[in-house]
Amino acid sequence: MGAGRIATRMVSHIRESGNSLVSAVAASSIERAAAFASELRVERHYGDYLSLLRNDSIDAVYIALPNSMHFELCKQALEHGKHVLCEKPFVLESRQIDVLETLSKNNKLKIMECFWYRFHPLVDMIADSIKKELGTPLVFNSTFSFINAIETDMRWNPALGGGALMDLMCYHIDAVNYLFTSELSQLTYLEAFSRQRNGVDANISVEALFSEKFLISVSSSIDRESINRTTIVGTESSLLIPNLRISPDVQEACFYLIKSGKIQKICSERVNAYARMVEAFSNSIIKDTPTPVTISESKKNLILLETIKDSLRLEMADRVALYPKAKLKLKTILSAIKKKMG
Repeated sequence: MGAGRIATRMVSHIRESGNSLVSAVAASSIERAAAFASELRVERHYGDYLSLLRNDSIDAVYIALPNSMHFELCKQALEHGKHVLCEKPFVLESRQIDVLETLSKNNKLKIMECFWYRFHPLVDMIADSIKKELGTPLVFNSTFSFINAIETDMRWNPALGGGALMDLMCYHIDAVNYLFTSELSQLTYLEAFSRQRNGVDANISVEALFSEKFLISVSSSIDRESINRTTIVGTESSLLIPNLRISPDVQEACFYLIKSGKIQKICSERVNAYARMVEAFSNSIIKDTPTPVTISESKKNLILLETIKDSLRLEMADRVALYPKAKLKLKTILSAIKKKMG
């Protein structure tokens, strides 16, 4: 569902998965759908989304449309008996996830958000190193940015759910929730800042403290480049990850483990994480097992994204009042980190 750039790339990933077929495409017009189907050799095409959903021969849909359309189309797909693989962000409000979760359970259907990066073996290796080598987690620092120069792109349209928060910051939040679930029992402090452009958050930076000991510092942007690097610090070691999100065009899938003054380079095989995601999602349908990215995980992510969004609404006078308290809290945690690291 959708005939844009992401959907175009996804066709080859679905075909590479080995257990899924691309049987139809639906777009906002019959002309767009026909052009897509012709170029990518898709059997059927529709000029509206409901016509595709009424086709009983289709088992599942992949939704690659603007963020603001995700909830309604996920809902319609579930109501028509289709399993759903939806691009991130799943929806724009956490309460909408409750509706989708109820529908999926009542209709015995699978629904999953596209956090493809999780399906690269490098992420499993990072999770294993965190468990065995890191000790107590102290800091998660990550950047993820790129320049989107297309002014008509949905990321620059507030009505379509654009902006860096939902488009890129969601990756940081999912990584934190996925890799450090047990460390996030209590959010004790959060501060977020953004720079607006075209009515959306073009740049956004967040600092949050969990359980008085675990600090995350993350930033994203859709109008500037960054090195897209992730650093994780613990009481026993540190991890330096040049690229946590290993897309098919990344040449090297590696990270560095720094422990006792020594640096160890750890690499995994190069694989197509998108294709592995599709394969895993399809297997959950075929074998009737839980989806590897659960809807409860997606809701947890969105609740934290909503907390960040609420923080961005603070007036500057409120921020000035909060600053002394924030400065003292951050100074305390950084002093503790320095002491533990020797």
